[in-house]
Amino acid sequence: MIENSVQSAIITIDCKKPRLRIYKATIHQMGNPKYIQLMINPETRLIALRGVDRHTPGQQEIRVDRQVANTEDCVDWYSTTLIAELRAAFQEIQGGNSYNLTGAIIHKERAAVFKLSSLALIESTMGEMYV
Repeated sequence: MIENSVQSAIITIDCKKPRLRIYKATIHQMGNPKYIQLMINPETRLIALRGVDRHTPGQQEIRVDRQVANTEDCVDWYSTTLIAELRAAFQEIQGGNSYNLTGAIIHKERAAVFKLSSLALIESTMGEMYV
């Protein structure tokens, strides 16, 4: 599935805040959906985002605020539970750290898929304030 894609995508898992950051470029490449569904598969070690335009009752979805998506660099989803679930599923995600994941866009699925092997620790430099 990932091999058929050409554009790359980035998300940030921030255990400090705790939040999942989805960048505007990724949202645009997914076709500017109204909602984003998050899917985690610990067995295949994949995290996926899928764009949908209708809320599905019982699903955990991130509502993409049009004003934020059009003016800011990202959409942040703050959730202690989500970060705890990611840490439980993937042992390399450690508390107090922030990570970037690089993935691929699947245009026909309006999705982005991230292999956990792309997990990269974000190193903060001395005196730099992480926002």
